[in-house]
Amino acid sequence: MLTRSQPRCVALLSVIFASLVLVSCGGDSSPTGPSGETSFLTGTWRGTLTISRTGQADVIGQTTWTFAIVPQSNRQSFRLGIQSDNSWLPVTATTTVVLSPTPEPPGRIGGSGNYASPRGCNGDFVTLADVQATTIDGSFAGVDCDQGAGRLGFDGRVRLTKQ
Repeated sequence: MLTRSQPRCVALLSVIFASLVLVSCGGDSSPTGPSGETSFLTGTWRGTLTISRTGQADVIGQTTWTFAIVPQSNRQSFRLGIQSDNSWLPVTATTTVVLSPTPEPPGRIGGSGNYASPRGCNGDFVTLADVQATTIDGSFAGVDCDQGAGRLGFDGRVRLTKQ
């Protein structure tokens, strides 16, 4: 049998429980938006992309890489936008890279992706680079098409500075 104060206590606990459920399920009216996560890697980096092909002269051109944190990734996964103005590889690509071993510099980034080649195929690339607080230095290698003669591998070097 319930005493007179027990129904009030049960009602109060029910209201508190329902409020907690609504808040934790997004029932409050506060706006949702970016998590506010930041990283030294986030933002725009500019520098050079050097492409090397067997029997050919190296081709050096400007490149811009833009990093954005993938939410809930411990600041270690990033969406990467690449804009290359290298005359042999004038492409735009978007991919995901991972920063390891921690979200703080120094570290390494690595990832792979593809792009629409100016030679009429889909090219593939892989990048692995050493990352400091304001510099990136690493490899950028891939496979492209050779204007109908099959697939052509290339090696590359990317050197970037934080803007």
